Amino acid sequence: MKKKSDSEAYQRLWGALEAARLHEAELRLRRERKHWRELDPAASYAELLAGLSTDELAAIQRNLDWQGRSGLKKAERIAELVFVLVERCAKLFDLFDRDQYQLVRRVIAAGGYTGQFDLQPEQLEYFRERGLIFSGTLGGERVLRIPDELAALFAQHDDVAYQRRVRRNSAWIRRSQGLLYYYGTVSFARLAKILAEAEALPALDRMEMIAVLTSAADYYQVMRRVDFGMAHRRALDWRKIEAKQAARPELPFYGAEPAAWDRAGEPGFYEKSPALQELVRFLASHFHIARDVAAKTVVEWEYAIKNGVSPEVLLGLAQQRFSLADRELLGQCSGLLDAFYGATRQWFLKGHSLAELAVVERAGADPAETGGTAAPSRVASPGAERPAGFAPGNYLFKVALAASLWRQIKLAAGHTLLDLHRAIQEAYGFDDAHRYAFFMDGRPYSRQRYEAPGEGRGPFVDQARLGELGLAVGRQFLYLFDFGDEWRFRVTLEAILPDEPLVLRPELVRGKGRSPEQYPDYS
Repeated sequence: MKKKSDSEAYQRLWGALEAARLHEAELRLRRERKHWRELDPAASYAELLAGLSTDELAAIQRNLDWQGRSGLKKAERIAELVFVLVERCAKLFDLFDRDQYQLVRRVIAAGGYTGQFDLQPEQLEYFRERGLIFSGTLGGERVLRIPDELAALFAQHDDVAYQRRVRRNSAWIRRSQGLLYYYGTVSFARLAKILAEAEALPALDRMEMIAVLTSAADYYQVMRRVDFGMAHRRALDWRKIEAKQAARPELPFYGAEPAAWDRAGEPGFYEKSPALQELVRFLASHFHIARDVAAKTVVEWEYAIKNGVSPEVLLGLAQQRFSLADRELLGQCSGLLDAFYGATRQWFLKGHSLAELAVVERAGADPAETGGTAAPSRVASPGAERPAGFAPGNYLFKVALAASLWRQIKLAAGHTLLDLHRAIQEAYGFDDAHRYAFFMDGRPYSRQRYEAPGEGRGPFVDQARLGELGLAVGRQFLYLFDFGDEWRFRVTLEAILPDEPLVLRPELVRGKGRSPEQYPDYS
């Protein structure tokens, strides 16, 4: 039915996730070999730099914003680099947060060497590519080393004003990472406004903020810099997220308390909703895997949802990862995934979850009265009808041209009216070559309609998921295809089936009557 089926979608997504994991494992192996060479305890700063590769030296130059003279031999280049590092290292120190600051102090307090540390490979690389800390082995032990020259400079720089800056940087970084956990991408202008308000300042130095956040992006690998802001590193298409958010001006951003943003900004954070924990328990108990492994799998699915995958694709990921051949087990998993999908805060929804929006919708609340912590439903139905949040399950439609000519089609709540359009086309053997629309009040050409993508002013069929339309069993509406010949299909919702496994693709269940000729010969 779809030009690119849900099955193909989850196969591609699964393949991309697996490829990313393999690539990350390969990178970690390379870093291991590079980071743990034997160190000479008597080596000077210049000798430590001489042990780095050409690429690593070039990275230090970039981070110092120093071009260097061309045509220099490596020893001459390193001599100049030592001079520049000593001169400019304060700018690098000024980008530190609390964790980086405490690590440097701990190494210096231990005499410039320590084997007591807990850093990821990319964090070791961060320090190496700035010429600040060197990793290696000493007497068979893995250690970190800070050259005496840098230790002395750091001690001179470490005053009360600097410690205040470090605390401020920490707050900026944690809060920004937390905002990105909820929103996926945030512009520099909006970040500057939020961070300034947190400090009760009229404004802050935006260039300084950008430098601190860009540095933190390299160190923590939680976010990344994009055109005019920051994006979560796991946001696959930040431009699409930004466009989806901009398309919903009536929906305020999820308004968490600042403390919640700060908690969400901690590396490795994920929101432990009851639905997530129930799904973790189910996977751990039924597939005999450790709880932490189950939790890691579910968090992967959480980010898939945040990136906009449908419930059908999510179920496909589960079927790919686990054996769900047993129908009863599949039904249980499907129900838990539906609940998890509804509870997950989505980037397209500005940090809201579908379940949260459904509660507000049923209460008839105004977002202005809730401080922006809730809002109207994700897709508003035309006219006066208001959706009652997301209603999961399979939807069984009867699509009739006449009393004796109809087709029964089953779709899942996550499918859209575009999917229903394509299913009707296939069920009746028509070609999809004409304009069409769904008229939700049953009256042709009324204003209560969903239009084909790119036709008219919208709303559009590809934005209208069935589970968000507030449809009740028995509801009828009109599907009008070909505004010239006017094929009028009466669509009736015959059942909503929340307890059966979700269909991955629209299914033709049964039908009556022979399909008419789309282009009869009138000659």
